[in-house]
Amino acid sequence: VLRVADKLPKIGPEGVAAELRDEVGLDEAGVASVLAFMAEPVTTREAVAALAERFAESPRGREGVDELVTLLSILDAAGVGDRVSVDLSIARGLDYYTGSIYETFVTDREGFGSVMSGGRYDTLLGMFLKESIPAVGISIGIDRLISLLEDLGLVASRSGVGDVFVT
Repeated sequence: VLRVADKLPKIGPEGVAAELRDEVGLDEAGVASVLAFMAEPVTTREAVAALAERFAESPRGREGVDELVTLLSILDAAGVGDRVSVDLSIARGLDYYTGSIYETFVTDREGFGSVMSGGRYDTLLGMFLKESIPAVGISIGIDRLISLLEDLGLVASRSGVGDVFVT
């Protein structure tokens, strides 16, 4: 379900619904429930806290809501809570994410896509180290960020030739 839900921006609700039916095997009620959940606006801290009621019967769901409430409280205390929004439609189907995920967009330039993303992935390092280690990481979309800065006129576009190129 998460792998299909992650495609929402690319294939839209109709495409997600079709894949949930055809590839995941959900019935119409299940498809409607997933789409309704992803479309649910969570614009206030009270709405985030209300998610706890929705997951009252799910220990894992309650844990996720508690983590989200804690994260938003930290951001509020840091004075940046008003610059953060919760989007229940963002999902990552990668097996190593174990908590909140992040997408960073430049206000009024969302069309450029995410310029930074990442999340909590306690099991990723364990794939290599054979033990679970709490971790959070991000990646920065340098090409998108540079393109955005050029579009805003903050840097000049230029090209050059290098003597050495290392990848």
